[in-house]
Amino acid sequence: ELGDKLGSGATGSVYEGSLRYNGGDSIDCAAKKFSSNNYHSGYEGDMYDDAYNELSMLSMLMNESSCITVYGYTLEISEEDQSLKIYVLLEKLNSKGDLYDYLKQPLYWRKDETENTYSMNSETKKDICMKMCDCIQDLHNNHIVHCDLKPQNMIYYTEDVLKNTREMISRKGIKLIDFGASVKMDSTKSSEIKGCDCDMGTEGYMAPELKDGLAGYKTDIYSLGVTIIEVWTGDVWIEGESESY
Repeated sequence: ELGDKLGSGATGSVYEGSLRYNGGDSIDCAAKKFSSNNYHSGYEGDMYDDAYNELSMLSMLMNESSCITVYGYTLEISEEDQSLKIYVLLEKLNSKGDLYDYLKQPLYWRKDETENTYSMNSETKKDICMKMCDCIQDLHNNHIVHCDLKPQNMIYYTEDVLKNTREMISRKGIKLIDFGASVKMDSTKSSEIKGCDCDMGTEGYMAPELKDGLAGYKTDIYSLGVTIIEVWTGDVWIEGESESY
């Protein structure tokens, strides 16, 4: 069952959802939707490739706590226009949006007469940055390059864990999402380069080689560097314009 739209990724939109199983039990989930209506006529088959690539990357990361957990997928054919929809079913994390939304909280911005001043404390910044680095290390240890790293593709979430037999504590974590642009590498050599879809990536965060259809581990490190700058300064954009960074 689908709920409100949470956001859009490189290849599909993500919705809140509820997943029923065992004849009646249910859990909250997030559902990434791929729809044939979003593909140009004659290229609807690309949807299968996009969904398959996302699922295959997620399946290789199922044992990594730094990446979003996949529950499975389901299909739906619209009776109205015969369009096909594929839903990739993912865990729903306890967060208010993605890392970009977290950085933009009014809590971390002090408004005066002329401008907004970023006021996140350094301990929180360090915690976010260290956890981001851990995520990328896990990803690269599994021979995967994300190719679209940015705050919008990271979730800074809260979870309750058992400290001892009687006490629960809350802790923060980061998980990576949206593997639609990701590339599987053959080794862990930092010099390895592979061809990829040059339409992937996000301006401002993407390494220069992505524009030439090439990706490697250093591609993610470039994007991680930009994201770290954004965490520490609050913004990498000029007046919020996506073309001016």
